[in-house]
Amino acid sequence: MVVLIMTRCTQRSTPGDDASSEARIASLRILSVHDALSIIPIESGLWPVIARDFRLREEGDVRRVRSRGKAFAHGPLVARVLPNALEPAQNRYTVIAGKKCGKAVQRNRLKRLTREALRGYHPHLKTGYDIAIVVRGDLVELPTLTEAQSVLRRIFTKAALLNPDAADVVPAPGDAVTSGWRPSTPAAGHEGRQGSGESP
Repeated sequence: MVVLIMTRCTQRSTPGDDASSEARIASLRILSVHDALSIIPIESGLWPVIARDFRLREEGDVRRVRSRGKAFAHGPLVARVLPNALEPAQNRYTVIAGKKCGKAVQRNRLKRLTREALRGYHPHLKTGYDIAIVVRGDLVELPTLTEAQSVLRRIFTKAALLNPDAADVVPAPGDAVTSGWRPSTPAAGHEGRQGSGESP
């Protein structure tokens, strides 16, 4: 798998050049996933996306979950949960942060924290649901991954979504996220992330 990244740089004209204005040079670089991950600014190792198979992608599906799903709230997060009819049974997720949460940088940070916490709980949830996590707080209320884990665990407990068979292995707030989106694939390191189906 390769990642195609376009970089744009500006070359200024010098007195000996014929060009009378700045010449813009666009170059294409083909990078391996490992190299791409090394230049993408993912703070504190947070993986920025939900694996494709588990994303709630269609706008109509997102609206349906937000309007018809049962709400479970705690602090800066609200989960809307709606059963789906997928076969085999699986969950789909989306994380939403509106402009009230801050500027784009702050909103993206909030979504990354929430997605990373969600990745840790995903293998321990009952399946067959579409889940929309709506961020309604800011970075003061959700400053760290540990806080995101704590809030999501309370929400999933309220919603009775935690699988009772996994009660002894559900990660506690503050635990490192070691699980991938696919339970058969290790999540540690770049190789595990590729194998888990997570792609930038």
